[in-house]
Amino acid sequence: QQAGQQLTKKQIKNRKKRERAKAKKREAKLQQQQQQQQQQAGGDGEVDAGSMLNRDAVAAGSKAQWTAMRDSFETLAVRELFADPWELKLSRARGRHPVASRAIGKGERIVSTPAYAAVISDQHVNSVCSVCFGTAATMMSCGGCGFASFCSTACVNRASSVHKLECHAINKIKSMGLQDSATLRLVVRILYTKRKEENDAQRIARARRKKTNSVVKKKKTTLKYEDFHDLVANEFMFTVKQRIGSMKVLTSLKELVHKDDMVDDDELLGILFRIQSNAHHVRSGVVPVGIGVFPVMAYVNHSCEPNAVYSFHDGQVHVHALRPIKKGEEVVSSYIAQYQATSQRIQALRQSYQFDTCRCDRCARPVHECADRYLAGFKCPEHAAANSEAKADDGDNDALVVPDIDACYTADAEDDVGLLEYWNASSSSDEKKDNAANDPNALVFCNMSACKNHCGAKPRAGFTMQALSKAESEGTRTLEKISTLYAHAGGNATVSRMALDMLQSELFESEDCALLHPRHTILFNGLRLGMELARMSENHNLVVKYALEALKCLARCIPNEQPEVGHVFESLAQGLMGQTKTATNLGDEKREQLLSAAAKAQQRAHKVFVNTYGEDNTITQSALTTLRQLKPANNSSSSGSSNSGGSKANSSGNNSSNNSSASRSKSKRNRRRGKKK
Repeated sequence: QQAGQQLTKKQIKNRKKRERAKAKKREAKLQQQQQQQQQQAGGDGEVDAGSMLNRDAVAAGSKAQWTAMRDSFETLAVRELFADPWELKLSRARGRHPVASRAIGKGERIVSTPAYAAVISDQHVNSVCSVCFGTAATMMSCGGCGFASFCSTACVNRASSVHKLECHAINKIKSMGLQDSATLRLVVRILYTKRKEENDAQRIARARRKKTNSVVKKKKTTLKYEDFHDLVANEFMFTVKQRIGSMKVLTSLKELVHKDDMVDDDELLGILFRIQSNAHHVRSGVVPVGIGVFPVMAYVNHSCEPNAVYSFHDGQVHVHALRPIKKGEEVVSSYIAQYQATSQRIQALRQSYQFDTCRCDRCARPVHECADRYLAGFKCPEHAAANSEAKADDGDNDALVVPDIDACYTADAEDDVGLLEYWNASSSSDEKKDNAANDPNALVFCNMSACKNHCGAKPRAGFTMQALSKAESEGTRTLEKISTLYAHAGGNATVSRMALDMLQSELFESEDCALLHPRHTILFNGLRLGMELARMSENHNLVVKYALEALKCLARCIPNEQPEVGHVFESLAQGLMGQTKTATNLGDEKREQLLSAAAKAQQRAHKVFVNTYGEDNTITQSALTTLRQLKPANNSSSSGSSNSGGSKANSSGNNSSNNSSASRSKSKRNRRRGKKK
C-alpha cells in the first residue's frame, strides 16, 4: 500500500511536468504569432501587434460559429426556458436573440432566472450574501475560506452542496494575494457545480434502477452545465495578449483544483472565454458587487438604447421592460453604464465583451445630432456664467431651495448655450467634421451665432483641441484621485468632508475643468460621487444641489427612466428631509414645502423602482417604507386644519349618530316586550 502511494505521487509529478511543458509550448507558439504580427505591422515598435486582431481569423471564426449555432439551434436545451412573453429566435445579423411573443407593457417582468454560477467581488465579499446577493445586519462567514458570506441559515444550506467542494480551492486563492480573484473563483465555482451535477445524476440513476428501468422525460426547470457550454466563446475575438493572460490563469487553476475535477486545457480555456464573453456584473442597485454567468440573460443582445433592464434579487436576475415592447420586437438590454459618450461606450464594450463595434441606433447617429455631444462636450468661456455651477454655502439657510419635482427631470434648453463644436483647421466655416476631435490641430468654435460672427475664422485662446484635451485629462485625474480617497473613507465623516472639499475646489471650481460642458461625463460622475460624499458628511444642501444637477444630466442624455434616475430622486428626497432636521430658524411653511417636495421625489423614485426592479425587490420595498413615513408627516397639518374647521359638523354628526343608536335600542326593547306578552 505504501509503495502504491509512492507510485501514485510519482505519476502525479510526471503528469504535472508534462502539463507544464505543454503550457510552455503553447505560450511560445502565441509569442511567435505575436512576433509575426509585429513584423507584418512594420516591426518599428509603434504598433502593439499583441493587441491586434487577425481579421482573416475573425472572419473564419465568425463563420464557423454561425454554422454551429444554426445546426444546434433546434436542439438547444435552454429554449425551453424562453416562455411567455418572449421566445428565442435565430438570425445571421443578430445571432440567437429573444423577441417579444406578445405585446409587453412598461414595467412588466419578462423573466426571472437564476445564475448558473456567481461570485461576489473581493471588495464586497464580507457585506453581500454569496447566495441571494442581499445584505443583513450580521453576516455569517465561512470559517474555512473566508470568501463566502451568508445572510441567513437558509442561504448557508443552499450553498453547502457546492461550497464544501470548492472551499479548499478558494482558501488557496486567498493565499495567492491577488488584487481581485473574482474571475478565478468563478471558474472554480463552475467546475465544482459541474462536479455536483455529475454526482446528482449518478445518484438519481442508481435510484431509478432500483425502482424502474423506464426514464420519464420531465420539463426543463433548472440550468445545467450544457446550458453554459452552449454559450458562444468568441475565442477568435481574443488577441494574443489576452490568450497569454488566459494561459497564465489556466496554469494557476491546475494548482488549485483537484485532478479529478479538472477538465482538459481546451475545455478550461473555453470556460475562461465564455466567462469573458457572457458574464454579467451582479449589482446591488446600480453598484457592481460581483460577477456571474446567467445563461438565459446571455442571449439578450446589447443596445445603448435598451428597452429592458435587469436587476438582482434573491439570487436571481429579473428582467423588466423599460418601455412598451411590441410583438416581434427584439428584447435588448445594456451591458455597460449608459452615461458615456459613443467612443467611451465602444471602448468599454471592446475591453469587457470583445465587441468590435456597436451597431445600435444611438451609436449609429452622428455625434452632432444626438445628446452624446454633451457627454464629451466643452463650453465656451464667453458663456461660462450661463452654464456655471452655483456655489453652495453650507451654513446659509438661504441656500435651501424647494425644487419643482414635476419639472426637475426635464430636458432644458440651456444645454445648447455655448457648446463648443469641432472644426477642421483647413476647412471652411460651413464644413463641420465629426472626427475633428481626434485632430490635435483642430480649431474649436462656439455654436452661438454671436461668437461665430465675433470670432470669424480665427479661434480664441483656449479654443484648440490641445487645451480641451488638457481640461479633460485634468478632470479625469482629479476624479480618480477623489474616488480613491472615497474608497478608503469607510464612512468616516472627516475624510468624506475633505474629499468633498477637494471635489468642489479641484473639479467643479477648477480653472482647468472650466471648459468641460455641464453635462460632461466627468462632471456627472463627479455629481454622483459628490452626492455620496455629501450624504456621508451630512451636508444636505450639497446633496440637493448635486441631485438636481444630476437629474438634468440624465433627462437630457439618457433614454427612458432607468434605475439610476430613481436612485438620484431618492438622494434628493433624503437631502430635502435632512434639510428639515438640520436647518436652524426654519419656519413651519418652509418645512412643509420641503417635506412636500421630499414626498414627491420619493414617490417618483418608488415609481421608477417598481418599473425597473419590481415590487418585491428590497430596494423598492425600502423606498415604499420611506414614502409611507413621509406622507403622514406631509398631511398632518392639513388634517389638523380640517378637524378644526369642521368641529361643528363633527359634533352634529356625533349627535345624529347618538340619536340613531338610541332609537335602535328603543325598538329592541319594544320587540322584547311584545314577545313576553
